[in-house]
Amino acid sequence: MKQIICNKILLIGLLVTSQLKSENQAQPEPFISIISCSELHEKMRSYGDNEQVLYVINVLPKAICKDCKIPGTLNIPIDKLVKKVQNWPKNREIVIHCAGNPCPLGRHAYQMLIHQGFSNVWLFDGGLRCWKRENLPTCGRCRAGYLKG
Repeated sequence: MKQIICNKILLIGLLVTSQLKSENQAQPEPFISIISCSELHEKMRSYGDNEQVLYVINVLPKAICKDCKIPGTLNIPIDKLVKKVQNWPKNREIVIHCAGNPCPLGRHAYQMLIHQGFSNVWLFDGGLRCWKRENLPTCGRCRAGYLKG
């Protein structure tokens, strides 16, 4: 089962990367604001439980997020992202993440939000793998293979 989930992550990543490469042939990739593991942890600690200030979104499929997540984060799979955020304030501070680095799904989600007019978006490119490696708080069993890399 874990191997199937890891294969699905890899397949989704390859598909998104392929799509981004074909889209980027016409125009260069826009600048992406990256946030580090320690910066995200500090930001989340400073905001506390005030969800009106910061949304941290994991864009992986729900089945994968059941295994491990960062406390206080939202799981909005990438295929539901645009619909879910359509009524959010465009200046909302949003951090996107997925499994690890590189994070093609996260990069794609970041670009989707920028194209939707959001102005305060960050990419946590290290993802859950980095978060877990730094021994920061998590929810779930956190035993998926991608966390060990």
